[in-house]
Amino acid sequence: MKPSRTTIVAVAVLVTVAFAVLIASSLIGPPAPAESTYAYSVTLGTDAALTNLSLLLPLPAAADGTAPVAEAVRDGNATVPDGWRATVLETDSGPVLRLEATAVPAAARPDGRQYSTYQFGVTVPTGDAIDTGDPFGQEPTLAPVDGRRERPCPNLAAPDPGQTCYDFDASVTLAYEAPADAAVTIDLVHTGANVDGSGRHRMYYERLSLALEGPQDGSKVVTGFASTEADG
Repeated sequence: MKPSRTTIVAVAVLVTVAFAVLIASSLIGPPAPAESTYAYSVTLGTDAALTNLSLLLPLPAAADGTAPVAEAVRDGNATVPDGWRATVLETDSGPVLRLEATAVPAAARPDGRQYSTYQFGVTVPTGDAIDTGDPFGQEPTLAPVDGRRERPCPNLAAPDPGQTCYDFDASVTLAYEAPADAAVTIDLVHTGANVDGSGRHRMYYERLSLALEGPQDGSKVVTGFASTEADG
């Protein structure tokens, strides 16, 4: 049986509508982010009491000087551990976070050991989509950074063509008094993330990690890790 003229017209209309939707989707591109946020945190863990703590750590800044995390710290919009002080120092190479505390106790645990964790944090929403695929220079990223170089991305079952990973070098300054066998870890994490209306998540990520023993007084060059995720 031949299809009727009505059936042929209906099919043609459906095909035309589907084609129009496909073209419109390609012109519109990926969904606009429902939320875009910069986040910065410093976590310190210690198994011994520290005194006269002073940390100088890099803050993120864009090439044009935009530094939303530094602005949030200056405005008092950061979560700071009790008894700690957080200030922003301006240097020739960009803003630096200074964290200070007279005493950093290590709490007793049920197993007889001592250990405490302290976290400083800032979250800054932005009304514009963040460039998570190529943030360096355009977006606020940790500065100053030397020798950013590509490396394989860890923890991937298969390569992700949208993700690129890097190593880089950054300088930090640390000072505190502690027992000779004190074990201290410091983790700095900075991210810029977009979440769209469907819950899809894309971010760029930067991290510095230190494992220290005994008292400290001076500067160190730390190898950091960064990753980017392009929309696609």
